[in-house]
Amino acid sequence: MTRREEIMRAVREVFEAELVEFNGEDNHAHLHVNFPSKVAVSRLANSATPL
Repeated sequence: MTRREEIMRAVREVFEAELVEFNGEDNHAHLHVNFPSKVAVSRLANSATPL
């Protein structure tokens, strides 16, 4: 499991989302995520950015 995948799995737990698929290349990721309608897409995406 890559560090990016670890981060996304942690974010998934916080937002009560389902990570359906995760893959990609070194410089980008492909995500298929089901998440509650109470969560804004921008909030979910910004929280996955590592500090």
